[in-house]
Amino acid sequence: MTAAPSFRRESDSQGKLRLARCAKKETQLADQHENRTHRSLGCPLNEDPMVSDNGNRLGTYSERVVEALSSLGWTTDRSSPPDEYLTELSSSGFPINETAKVILQSFGGYAFQIPDGGIPWISFTITEARHAFRSDYLPILTTLIDEAEACPVGGGGGYILFACPSGKVALLQEQWFYLTVAESFGDILEAILFNDRKRCRDVPNVEACCPDW
Repeated sequence: MTAAPSFRRESDSQGKLRLARCAKKETQLADQHENRTHRSLGCPLNEDPMVSDNGNRLGTYSERVVEALSSLGWTTDRSSPPDEYLTELSSSGFPINETAKVILQSFGGYAFQIPDGGIPWISFTITEARHAFRSDYLPILTTLIDEAEACPVGGGGGYILFACPSGKVALLQEQWFYLTVAESFGDILEAILFNDRKRCRDVPNVEACCPDW
C-alpha cells in the first residue's frame, strides 16, 4: 500500500525566504513587461509615454518600427524643442495641434532614406510641405480626411505628412494623385517604412479635389 504523501510545515524563516523570492520574481516580471510596453511605444524606460487626454498620442510602435528607426539614427529618448518648426508653421498660416508638436519634438530635423519603404525618403521639417501645400488648401483636406486643423509635420519622396488633433495622420501625394489616412502615427510609419498599409485607408477621388495652382 502506498504511503500517503507527507506535508512538511515550513519554518517561519523558510516562509519569509519563499515570500521574498516570489516578490523578487514578480518584480522582475513586471519590469520586463514595462520594458516591452515602453519599447513598443517608442519610449524609454522610466519615462512617461507620449500620451494625452485621448490616449496614446502617437499610437503604438511595433518592434520592427523601433528597430528600423534606431538603425536610421533615431533614439527612443529623443526630445528636442520644436519651437523653430512651430514658428514656421504659424507664420505660414497653419494651425498647430498637440499631435504635431509631439511628432516634431521626437522627430523634428530627422531625414530618413527608405529605398525599400513605401516612400523613398522623408524629412521631418516644414520646408518640403510649404513648397507644395498652402494653408488655404486646408478646407479641402479637412473634407477629405473628415478632420479639421491638420498640420504638416514632414514631407519627401513626393508626399506631405499631416498630423491631426485626434492623433489621425494623413499622407498626401503632392500632385493630389493619392491620399492615405491612418488612425495613428505608429500606423503610418508601417506604411512609410515597410509599405505595409493594412492599417491605412485610401481616400477616393482625391485628384478631382486638387485645388487650382
